[in-house]
Amino acid sequence: MRPRLAAGLAREARVAEDDLRSRGTAIRQGKPQPAGALGQALMDAGLVDPKQLLDQRIQEFMGTLSDAASKAIDYVMVPGKLDCPVPINLLMRAVGGSESLVDIASLFSGIDLFRWSTNDEDDVFIHPRLRIEAELVTARRLGTSAAEAQIAVDLLKAANPTTHGSCERRFVLDLVHRLGPDGPYGPRYADHYLDVARALTEMRERRGLSDPSLMLQEARLRRRVFRDARANERHNPATILDEARQIVDLALDEFGAARSPGLRRICSMLRVERAAIYGFRAVQQLQSGASQDETWQYYEAARDAARSALFSADAYHAIDVSLWIPRRLLEDGNWDSVRKAELTADIWDGLERVDADDLDADQRGVFEEQRFKVSKALENDELESAALQALEAMGSSAGMFLQARAIGGDLWGRGMADDDERERARRVV
Repeated sequence: MRPRLAAGLAREARVAEDDLRSRGTAIRQGKPQPAGALGQALMDAGLVDPKQLLDQRIQEFMGTLSDAASKAIDYVMVPGKLDCPVPINLLMRAVGGSESLVDIASLFSGIDLFRWSTNDEDDVFIHPRLRIEAELVTARRLGTSAAEAQIAVDLLKAANPTTHGSCERRFVLDLVHRLGPDGPYGPRYADHYLDVARALTEMRERRGLSDPSLMLQEARLRRRVFRDARANERHNPATILDEARQIVDLALDEFGAARSPGLRRICSMLRVERAAIYGFRAVQQLQSGASQDETWQYYEAARDAARSALFSADAYHAIDVSLWIPRRLLEDGNWDSVRKAELTADIWDGLERVDADDLDADQRGVFEEQRFKVSKALENDELESAALQALEAMGSSAGMFLQARAIGGDLWGRGMADDDERERARRVV
């Protein structure tokens, strides 16, 4: 039965292949034909490998089209992979030149991979039929995160988010968020955060548009370069983090006194971001061998920024920043007794500001993990035990790992386990 089914599917795939070829010939002759239903039916049923039937045939089909139309596929597929429909006006602007519009229309009407949609404001979007198809086609055509990020950068540079509610503004926010660390692909694009951030800056400066939400992303992605991306000697921490700080300061100067709930929330996030930027600078100064006085200046700036954000709508993130910065400095630095005592006091102050019952589940997990790390820096066994018990009560997998690590110690890179280490592992299990 299975061989006969495979043979039948192979015959159907050849028919679909011929259908794509015939439509390509029609475009060369200036006679577009409507798409048949066979290719879509095969794909919808999951009976044909998209790598063989879709992307390979698209590649042949695109040989009949202009370079602009070929580029348009990437401009739809990369955002489509991230579940971001592309506003048609942005797509046309990115492709460039009205002479290519006929080819683009022929392409999208000729291959069933693409779909059109509208929103309540009658904005028109184009997107792939299925996200999995976008993933497969993108992997085949582009192949690397660098190439995908460059497509995103091209779209950002072409975008014109002129009004608060514009579809292009929403598209830019969604695209940047999903390229970032909280997106569906995690740190896949981390090595290109700086390119994305600077594309946002270029768009803002060229369009003369100040948007605090976009400016927050400009700053945050610059900072995340030093948390998520691989080390790059061309990335100067002082320069890049100072760019981030200036963007935050510019946004707060313009919007910091706003009274609307939405703007107040964004400004709160900007203040927390400013604290994190100063915190990163303090840690980097310490690790690079700078004087303690110079490092301490950045720490004081970070502490002041965190305190200014404490009474905002979402104060926990400010508290989290006010915990990890002194913890890292305490772990990495050989401080004099006065500054060590001050760092310790700041940590306890941050802990005492948190009412764990007021946190949602995600925040509670983050807090308890932070509390465990703090206990190590403070060498406080009671605090460590309380954090581990709280994580265990939550059923946290991170808590199980931390507890195993606390009992078994760090075994990474130490070769084969000896009898004592096996016994510790047995106790954990």
